[in-house]
Amino acid sequence: MPEPFIKCPKCGAEFTLTDSAVAPVRESERRRYEALLEEQRRRVAAETEEKARKAREEALSAKDAELAAAKEQLETKERKLAEAQRDQAEALKLKTSLEERQRELDLRIQKGIQEGIEAARENARKDAEEAFSMSIRERDLLIGSLRTQIDEMKKRAEQGSQQAQGEVQELALEEALTAEFPFDLVEPVEKGVRGADCIQRVRSETGQIAGSILWESKRTKNWSGDWLPKLRADQRACSAEIAILATQAMPRAGEELMFQDGIWICTFALAVPLARALRPLLVEIARSRQVTSGQRTKTEMIYAYLTGSQFRARVEAIVEAFRSMQNELQAEKRIMTKLWAKREKELEKVLEATSGMYGDLQGIAGSSIPELEGFDLAQLTDGGTDADE
Repeated sequence: MPEPFIKCPKCGAEFTLTDSAVAPVRESERRRYEALLEEQRRRVAAETEEKARKAREEALSAKDAELAAAKEQLETKERKLAEAQRDQAEALKLKTSLEERQRELDLRIQKGIQEGIEAARENARKDAEEAFSMSIRERDLLIGSLRTQIDEMKKRAEQGSQQAQGEVQELALEEALTAEFPFDLVEPVEKGVRGADCIQRVRSETGQIAGSILWESKRTKNWSGDWLPKLRADQRACSAEIAILATQAMPRAGEELMFQDGIWICTFALAVPLARALRPLLVEIARSRQVTSGQRTKTEMIYAYLTGSQFRARVEAIVEAFRSMQNELQAEKRIMTKLWAKREKELEKVLEATSGMYGDLQGIAGSSIPELEGFDLAQLTDGGTDADE
């Protein structure tokens, strides 16, 4: 490898760069660079020292400001503390004065309380007894209300169950009648329409309507006396010749078939056999009417109407309405008599309580309370004498 050389810019002479030739230059450049570095280090140190001095001065200024503010706050707190101590001393003086006055007032009140303490105890006892009595009454009312609600819920549940069972029995009755008498017209009565459960339109051999059988189905454990009047009213409304009540509960225990108040009553098992027995009667009556329809006079028609079931049903309806009105009138009379007697007793209690209270006040206040009209013994004596005369 050839050695590096340098060329002189002035004379153009070339010199080989050996260590001996470059060493002085390197030493000179090194000293120059070290001097520059030392100068730069001194300048940086001076700048750093100046910045540190300024930072110390700024910190000292801020600290002095904080110390001044803290001193001012301390002086303010000391001033407020002195004022609070003065206020506390005045409050203690005022408290002592109030306590002395309170003790004097307590002594006076104690004397008054001691005089009326027995009356206060008696009033408190009466109030407690009255409050206890009212709480007992409220509890009894609440228990009665809850029992009533429970009974109503039970009744609703039983009614819902009975209604569902009744609807099942109605459908079973309609299916049994339709299966037994396929030529008859079995029509169910719609819900909400006045009537029984279903109507059986009996048809003769020629296909004409010979009559009607009104059916009512009941599936309850107990017999009700309201069923027959309602069924008779439904029979009149539907103009049915026969009304049958198929029920689980009979009017008299042990019986399965009976005729009462113009209504046939039977168990569900005997419903179809009873219809099988009554149906030919309707067909025969219809045939007889057709035979004699053109042979009767007006008198005979009137007689037939008066002796027929339609006229009897209308008269029964009038009698039932009259009896219902009479029963309601008698019930209203009994209720009003009971109400008048109750009010008379309450008025007597009010008069007795008023006279007793007025007598107590006269016994306490003496003659300063004037006599009331009707409570003076002399007036009562005079009134009794005048009454006797």
